Amino acid sequence: PCGSGAGAVSGAPPPGVRAFEVIEHGKYMEKALRATLRRRGVGRLEILVRGLAVEPDMLRRRLKLAGTESATVVLTRIDHTPTAILCRAVAPAADPTESVRSQV
Repeated sequence: PCGSGAGAVSGAPPPGVRAFEVIEHGKYMEKALRATLRRRGVGRLEILVRGLAVEPDMLRRRLKLAGTESATVVLTRIDHTPTAILCRAVAPAADPTESVRSQV
């Protein structure tokens, strides 16, 4: 990944919705992804693949992850170009009904 992404999220996602903040994105090349993950200290990686012939478990082994940070990478095609989108999970908003239930 080679570009910085500015998130278009305003506030936390609603309960039950999974959302991500884009950290970097660019043309998918395994060597560049490995270098980016190493530079960012990513040791735990969720790999989501859409439209590419990539096996997540095999890729994870080849990336040789080391570090304390967690991230998600989405591997997909955009205009026929293999693309990597490095993301961080955004915590969901608190369920307002939970605080009401705990007060009763």
